[in-house]
Amino acid sequence: MEIIVFFLHCLGGGDKTPFLMTFHGTMAKAMEGSTDPRDKYFSYAEKVAADKCDVAVACSMAVKNELVCFYGVSPKKIKVIHNGVNVEKFMPIDKKEARRKLSLPEHNTYALWVGSNPYRKRLFTAVEAVEKSQCSKLLVVGITGVNSGKTIFLGKLSEQDLIAAYSAADVLLFPTVYEGFPMVALEALACGLPTIVSEKSNLGEIITEGNQGFVIKDNTPAAYQEKIDYIINDYATLKEMSINCRNIALDYCWQNQTEQYWLLYQRLLKNR
Repeated sequence: MEIIVFFLHCLGGGDKTPFLMTFHGTMAKAMEGSTDPRDKYFSYAEKVAADKCDVAVACSMAVKNELVCFYGVSPKKIKVIHNGVNVEKFMPIDKKEARRKLSLPEHNTYALWVGSNPYRKRLFTAVEAVEKSQCSKLLVVGITGVNSGKTIFLGKLSEQDLIAAYSAADVLLFPTVYEGFPMVALEALACGLPTIVSEKSNLGEIITEGNQGFVIKDNTPAAYQEKIDYIINDYATLKEMSINCRNIALDYCWQNQTEQYWLLYQRLLKNR
């Protein structure tokens, strides 16, 4: 959608208003190795937009590097502003209340997976990790399926029920193989949920290892299983991590991130 708006802006002609493009990832990286010719057209459109806009705003340092590597954008033209989260909406609620809301037994421990693309976000890695761990169940949100073993499919949830799921769980599993900067992980942090994420999530740009969760480099079920058991078997660690998660999310509230966009645009207007 942003690329379409950009080209409409260019067709207007003569307007010297600065134009920012926000990149939440790149097609070139996401479709790396793809043989579908249509992917090249999308990548080309992104490349033109990144080249012609006044400032390319990347949602992470990793995306900035993709813009430089794949599209040849000058690093000086790129501003990194991480995604933000609505911390007034996504906030912790009582765990027992959250579990009652979702009709979940209160005595279990739960890992949570949230997404709509089970392959890219590696649902099977999360399933296998929980099967091997001491965690009672894996809650799967965003897609439907047949409950089996230790996996419970909750399907697509309303926003309020999603917030309840974040609060009902003990840990978030996010073994994605590509992400610009994940909203799911930010929402989980805002709800005080410790996160175990893949290195490819780029969440490691803001969280501190062992404070808000863990960043997994090899992305194997065994690596996730080890961290799941470490967190759920130490209540003091779990409680401290939960507080740390909420605190880091407050730094990335939408008010703070929006202010960065506003200051950037003001500088552009002053220098045009």
